Amino acid sequence: MSFNQDNDRNGTSTSLSDIEKKLIRLESVVEHLPAAVLIEDENRTIVFVNDQFLQLFRLTLPRESLIGLPIDEVQQLSEQDRPGTGGLFKHLLKPNIPDELLLKDGTILERICSPIASDELNLGSMWQFRDVTEKRRALYALRESEERYRKLIELCPDPVFVHCEGIVVFANDKVKEYLRMEHAEELLGQNIYNLIHPDDHESSINLIKNAAQKNKPLEPAEARIVRKDGSLINMEFSLSPITYNGQEAFLGIGRDVTERKQQEQKLQEANEMLKRLSHMDGLTGIPNRRYFDETMYREWKRSARNSAPLSVIMLDIDYFKDYNDYYGHQGGDACLKLVAETLTNHLERNTDFVSRFGGEEFVIILPDTPRSGAAFVAERLRKAVEDLAIPHVRSNVSGVVTISVGAAGVVPNSFSEPQELIAQADKALYQAKQNGRNQVKLF
Repeated sequence: MSFNQDNDRNGTSTSLSDIEKKLIRLESVVEHLPAAVLIEDENRTIVFVNDQFLQLFRLTLPRESLIGLPIDEVQQLSEQDRPGTGGLFKHLLKPNIPDELLLKDGTILERICSPIASDELNLGSMWQFRDVTEKRRALYALRESEERYRKLIELCPDPVFVHCEGIVVFANDKVKEYLRMEHAEELLGQNIYNLIHPDDHESSINLIKNAAQKNKPLEPAEARIVRKDGSLINMEFSLSPITYNGQEAFLGIGRDVTERKQQEQKLQEANEMLKRLSHMDGLTGIPNRRYFDETMYREWKRSARNSAPLSVIMLDIDYFKDYNDYYGHQGGDACLKLVAETLTNHLERNTDFVSRFGGEEFVIILPDTPRSGAAFVAERLRKAVEDLAIPHVRSNVSGVVTISVGAAGVVPNSFSEPQELIAQADKALYQAKQNGRNQVKLF
């Protein structure tokens, strides 16, 4: 630094001793900084270096020998002692902005140039240097890792997204395809729940809450997603808590399971159809004996719990063997179908249950019905079949098809069995046949 008196731009003189004092104070401040420090004057002459500077650039000269030397000579010394430092001290275009320099030996230096001024007088510059090799290498490795994962996410065949507090902050290109958007960026900033069908909101919210509480990935869950064009798609999601840009977030990976859901639906429908077929009589289309047994057991237990009456009606087509012999099996089948249809249509409550018991026999379960009510229903059914006026020339009681009916009722309890009620109805049916048929008998 030149210590001759100068005039500032206003023509006033500046005391060199004041400048020296300020410089001494500055030197005392930077002496123990953790960074390597060099101060140069406006003529690019060294006025100060600290010990860290000598250590960083591996200079063996004493500090005092560097004071007063031009910067260029120090560059030459640095280059001889540590190759790759030539041109290290070029002024930065933007002071106070860190810059980096990669030396030939692989060392990465961070350098900052700060102008030194006093009362608008330029006194030179202060350089700070730090070895940031390990820090930068770790940062570069992290960036490479992030870039590698980003490429993997971009190439992932499934939609991947990140949301913070329900707001989408990242989405790969697959999201665009699945949601039928022009650009994946359209999703950014949107509330994730706006994409979920309202009926699936509650389950989705619970999924995210559980993920947050357990702080670990959860088992995949399903939700219906509303696309941009309004159509629906079934998605299976897995959520994992992550840190994204320093914030707690969730990484979501989705998969289109629409086709799988459709197949599951078809399979379910097929299973239900098989179940119905296993419960239905193949000829008449009404429940079969197996379904009757299941329903009877269920209604018996329910009635016992509620102390409610339960009745059973058993009926038989009169002289059906003779009808079958005369009109043939096709005629007999048609008669059975018509009788089954009539019985079904004349049961007024949804809880009443009719099934084919076997051959030309039918049985009816009447929940919450006492014996008197069963007798009333039985007579109505007998008359309904007779009113069909199906010709029966071989009948000994009428010229049309008729039925004999037996009814029984009881309030079930834990000490009785449903077979007892069925046996009572069967005995009443036997009495109706013995007494001339085409009539109702109550046990």
